[in-house]
Amino acid sequence: MTRVSATADGIPTEIMRDYYEAFARGKWGLIFTEGTYINESELQGCTNRTSVANDKHVSEWSKIVDIVHKRNTPIFQKLIHAGALI
Repeated sequence: MTRVSATADGIPTEIMRDYYEAFARGKWGLIFTEGTYINESELQGCTNRTSVANDKHVSEWSKIVDIVHKRNTPIFQKLIHAGALI
């Protein structure tokens, strides 16, 4: 699954925090995140996909992870790439 609810430059949003917290409240055994790109220049593929390519991205994802962990739910970051963009 790849959602498009981050900012245009890949920063996770409050909507995303609420989304993952809802799963954690539901006592899921493990949450897999949406596809997250790792490179700011080549791999996003379309706008509003989330990223872990810089410190701001990681900082905002850390907030999501902390919220989910407070509900005793593990979370796994799914990394993706958009494929060859020619």
